[in-house]
Amino acid sequence: MRNSLNIDLAFPIRDEVSAWLMCLKAELLYDAGIITDNELNAVIERAAAAIEQSEKGLHEPPHTRPAWRRTAAGSNAAVPSL
Repeated sequence: MRNSLNIDLAFPIRDEVSAWLMCLKAELLYDAGIITDNELNAVIERAAAAIEQSEKGLHEPPHTRPAWRRTAAGSNAAVPSL
């Protein structure tokens, strides 16, 4: 009998990028027969919520978004300013 999977530990979702990566990881593990369809769906639901939250954050004024979302004024750089 298999131990129950700790979804938060096996699939850490911290931001939009990690959400996409964890979806990919879950799909690959599902295709390999390592996780069940219920576990796959749980990861996809968590990732969708994180992505939705991230997209909502882009429409908020800069002072209400977390610091890691802010970039230097007029800069298209991917590196956030602190």
